[in-house]
Amino acid sequence: SKPRDPHLTFLLGTALHWQQSYAEAVTAYKTAINSLPAASPLIPVRLWNLRLAYLAQHGVYPGNLEPRYRIASLPAAAKAPNQFTDIAEHVGVATLDRGRGVAWADFNGDGDLDLFSVGIQTQHGLFLARNDRFLSTASAAGLNDARGGWAAVSADYDSDGDIDLYVTRDAWEGAATNSLYNNDGTGHFVDVATAAGVDDPDDSFTAAWGDVDGDGWLDLYVADGITGSGAANKLYINDGKGSFTDQAVLRAVADDGKSLGVAFGDYDGNGDLDLYVANVAGPNRLLRNEARKFRDVAEAAGVSRPINGSYVPFFFDSDNDGDL
Repeated sequence: SKPRDPHLTFLLGTALHWQQSYAEAVTAYKTAINSLPAASPLIPVRLWNLRLAYLAQHGVYPGNLEPRYRIASLPAAAKAPNQFTDIAEHVGVATLDRGRGVAWADFNGDGDLDLFSVGIQTQHGLFLARNDRFLSTASAAGLNDARGGWAAVSADYDSDGDIDLYVTRDAWEGAATNSLYNNDGTGHFVDVATAAGVDDPDDSFTAAWGDVDGDGWLDLYVADGITGSGAANKLYINDGKGSFTDQAVLRAVADDGKSLGVAFGDYDGNGDLDLYVANVAGPNRLLRNEARKFRDVAEAAGVSRPINGSYVPFFFDSDNDGDL
């Protein structure tokens, strides 16, 4: 029998959604929405899932959908100095691929920014800039990987002058290792994660590149354990020869708070990279780089909150005084 509780009904809808029973999922989502008070903070989440189910079923959002099932569109701010217009379809990047992470970089070395995208269990997208359009080239570039991914971070980790890619996988739809796609300089990529020692199997969410030991080679910090394993994060130190070694425990950055976001930045201005880690199952961490090890100073610095629920962090100079 179907559950009557709105929360259980919503869970039923998500289960049907994952099973690709989209019509049944739509019905369950609508039932869950109807069972909630109009002012419930859960309504926007339920509406979003309903929208995704409709898109998966029909490829479009029904124009005749009843108002209570639609996500309200807010009017543009007429006085805003800058406004944005969605041109994805016009330039050739409007793909429905359950998208997650993206990375902008000049992947083919022609001076123009290209776009790489990943989605859940779907082929990657690599879109090379061509005048005012983008050309889909993932297949020709060797990026046909049906496992998809969650986050994508780009960097020239081997310092050969071209941009490489690291893709994380979170295991919500089955265990999978991460990928390190090495750019051979011609715009073709090969997954070298296993050979390089960074094929992390511990349900990773995101990652960040940074030279933490000051040797001129980019290292890699990976946020792990978001699903069942609860594994601690990894800090892969680059040996400059194409291989990495996990030194998270050695350098005191093996956070096990189910991290959803990580960011490097020299917040104290001493010339080395520090690390901020946002956790969903514990306090956030501000890990100060003290040469051979890091020390958590988040509580003392007043940046450990919110507890149990942080997502994406980043460093920036909010008051333009030169400090992050």
